[in-house]
Amino acid sequence: MRYHKRASRRARARAVEEEEEGKEDEQAKSRHVRLCLLVYFHFHFTASHRVASCFVALAENTTTMTSSPFNPIFFSSTNPFSPYLKFSFQ
Repeated sequence: MRYHKRASRRARARAVEEEEEGKEDEQAKSRHVRLCLLVYFHFHFTASHRVASCFVALAENTTTMTSSPFNPIFFSSTNPFSPYLKFSFQ
């Protein structure tokens, strides 16, 4: 009789531990999903903002645009491609 009580206590303890582990796994999965979504949307909106700001800068400078690499648009901080443009014209 005593052995049976111990075995049932152990079985209950194992069941509780498995439930807790299952909850922890679900929480870890949900944290991982939230982190992935955060990273995705951060880079998505950052990239779209940079491209948009580049087009805005180009649109603002269309009246004074020349084919010269010394035009300020190539060296502006709003143009995300300015480092590549600097090196390509040297």
